[in-house]
Amino acid sequence: MYDKNLFSVTYLPLTIRLKCCEPVKLPAYLGSMLHGTLGWALLPQQKVYRYLFENRRRSTGQRDIVNPYIINTPPQKMNYQENDELVFQILLLGDGIKYAEDFVNVMTETSVFGLGAGRAKFELVDIRHGVSLHPIWDGEHLWQKEIVASALVDEIYENCQYCSIQMKTPLRIRRDGELLTQIDMPAIMRNITRRISDIVDRYGGYIDREKAETICDMAREIKQKNAEIYVCHLERYSSRKGEKMDMSGVMGSLAYQGELTAFTPWLNAASVLHIGRNVTFGYGQVNVVFA
Repeated sequence: MYDKNLFSVTYLPLTIRLKCCEPVKLPAYLGSMLHGTLGWALLPQQKVYRYLFENRRRSTGQRDIVNPYIINTPPQKMNYQENDELVFQILLLGDGIKYAEDFVNVMTETSVFGLGAGRAKFELVDIRHGVSLHPIWDGEHLWQKEIVASALVDEIYENCQYCSIQMKTPLRIRRDGELLTQIDMPAIMRNITRRISDIVDRYGGYIDREKAETICDMAREIKQKNAEIYVCHLERYSSRKGEKMDMSGVMGSLAYQGELTAFTPWLNAASVLHIGRNVTFGYGQVNVVFA
């Protein structure tokens, strides 16, 4: 029998569908570009922009705080032709959900977005709830009743003896200033428990911190069965700093074997909330399979 009531976080996944209006070649990884596009669209709405994009600057402490949203990037594709679709998600977290209607209104009022270096036109088709798939904006109407938060809770996969973790986007975990290229279970548990704790502290929810510490201790006993990972070298240009920044991360897959049931709620949470750094650019998205 395993403990429940480990954590609870609310989130709202918004699936945004755009249609390409002209042929264009986009970057291989779209996280930074989509982050910038959304930021520019929200800029006129200062209240929403400051809360979503400048929230970390409101902290009086030295440690960076977690942002109230995550971007889930589309599958890697560079060449878009007219009428091709580009689909991505933004997840609003906790108290950030109160700005969902404002966010949707900004998107629908903007309606046409310039993507890539040449600002190729992409037209908004619709916005749907990422879980129910019901339309929130169908191209003409806003359906406010569909703006409903989903609950990320501590669901347990019983009798789990094996799990595989696939990196869907580059994973950036740093230790002593260096990119971590050997990802063990303690590193994963430290990251997801810290991430949930930070979200709860800033945007509401619940975490049992004692049980979070316990699962991190238990992770030391879990052995890695297989690891096939490599470093994906990426850069992004920071207009704020006026320079290119190294955004490299690890890609590939990991496998673990043993008594893993207690870890399954935390790994499920990682598949929704991402792990590591730069999740607002879509980094650290993982897919987890249990057996």
